[in-house]
Amino acid sequence: MTRFVVAAAAAMVLAAPTAAATPAELSAYLRATQPVVAKHERFEKEAYVVISRAIANNTNDTSALAAVIARMRLNADALARVKRPADLAGPHASLVKSLRMEAAAIQAMGKAVAAGSASAGLAQLEVAGRKVLELRRHWRAEVTVKLRRVGMTVPLWVKKVGVAD
Repeated sequence: MTRFVVAAAAAMVLAAPTAAATPAELSAYLRATQPVVAKHERFEKEAYVVISRAIANNTNDTSALAAVIARMRLNADALARVKRPADLAGPHASLVKSLRMEAAAIQAMGKAVAAGSASAGLAQLEVAGRKVLELRRHWRAEVTVKLRRVGMTVPLWVKKVGVAD
């Protein structure tokens, strides 16, 4: 009987709806998230430049790429620490996961280029890229719904998250 009561209580806690985010919470969340997302985009571009140079120069020096990957991972950790509204826990986790996944995929691409197999690295990057976009689109869709629900305008940078270049 005690197990049943504990299980029922746990189910009720898990099923309890979270309070909807207020406009102030959403604004604070977006103010904290936007610079991290912008920084990630700069790191991403920098990583692709480093990889392109390695391919063009036929070099296998991965130290420059390793430095960029380290900054990307630290940036993803910074995003994970951003205070987010309770009802955005899942979408926020998706965004964090997408940053980490992209860093890992770019690192794998760099290793493939260093090993002389750029085409294999590109294939891996393409597969990971689709998943990254899917995770970011999930975040964008949920944030858009939350913002519109409270009558807020969706910022342009949010609209661009998860859009393939």
